[in-house]
Amino acid sequence: MFGSTYDKSLPYLKHTSDKKIHSLDGNGAESGCAYKLTFWGVNPEVAAQIIGENDLADIRSFFSVTPEGGVPDVVSSEEYSRYEISCYEALYCIALKDVPKFLESGDSFGVFYENYATRVTRMAKDSNKTAVTPHLDIRWHRRCHVPMIGDDKNREDDKRVARAIWLALIYGGLPEATVQGRKAVYAVFNATADKKAVPEQKYPSREILLKGKHIRVTDAYELYKALQVDEITTLRFIEVYEKSLANDMETGLENKDFVGPRARRFAKKLISADEPDRNALNILARFVAHAKATDEERAIFTEALLELIDEFCSDLTEERQIELRKHILKASRFAIKTSKAKKTDSDKKDDGGKKTTAVSKATNNRARVERHINFDYWEGK
Repeated sequence: MFGSTYDKSLPYLKHTSDKKIHSLDGNGAESGCAYKLTFWGVNPEVAAQIIGENDLADIRSFFSVTPEGGVPDVVSSEEYSRYEISCYEALYCIALKDVPKFLESGDSFGVFYENYATRVTRMAKDSNKTAVTPHLDIRWHRRCHVPMIGDDKNREDDKRVARAIWLALIYGGLPEATVQGRKAVYAVFNATADKKAVPEQKYPSREILLKGKHIRVTDAYELYKALQVDEITTLRFIEVYEKSLANDMETGLENKDFVGPRARRFAKKLISADEPDRNALNILARFVAHAKATDEERAIFTEALLELIDEFCSDLTEERQIELRKHILKASRFAIKTSKAKKTDSDKKDDGGKKTTAVSKATNNRARVERHINFDYWEGK
């Protein structure tokens, strides 16, 4: 099923029609053939502006459709926007071989079909059905445009997005470039082959946009929302950088440092002592402090990070695991330093004109996010 609706939450799915559904060859709908349903959705205020006091049926004359489609229904409802007139047109029972985008050459299915099959297989994995096509949008490959499958499935997809972001941040998948005078991240997919120090480009780089705008590395929540609707980038991050994680966890981890020239990349990048904007705890704090983030989103993003740390540390002693977490905390803006603060820090004043110290700054920073971040975990308590 393919169509022109825009969001799964819109009221198109609530409409039922007694009107005859037309087949694509102009005959009545028959079992096993492709057919389509068309109707227009208008807000009552918009309808009144068009037809005045006339009957709603008169509005049909303002819309033209193909001859085989006949005259469509017009549905007036407050659930439709006052700022647009929407057309619903869906094709049913269509065969994939009849959709040109699925065919790369002749009758051979290509990458679009493979992506489609992957998505459908994941959607139907807990079902006895051999295939499902519940899509009401041509952007079926974007997970936000398929119908709600269930809370568990949505959470699974969101957790994969969060994991992809953390892996990309750790293994170089989100470098920055200057775009229109400001820094913005973009996606690269550089795989490190076994026993090769030089990474190889697995896929071409991709822009990362949210509502047409570029994203800074400090905009962790915006990055998460962008990848929710960019499944290609998400899946490529997972494919490429899961292997990088596996290589990073090879034998001898217990004897490797977390800081310095012998540090494993996983630890070094989560700590990011020389790049505070990329420190894992700083990134996490910006995410959980975002005004639009829900508690569920905060929990998912946090869990993805902690699960990665647990995986990396699975063969380490508890003392070594705590050591890594403490290094991450120490390099963050939440570290409460025991040594005397520098004069330049202690002489700074807060909004109330009072002097602040490095200790009070760290304490204030913690207070803003402590509802969502367990600092005992990072301190190894």
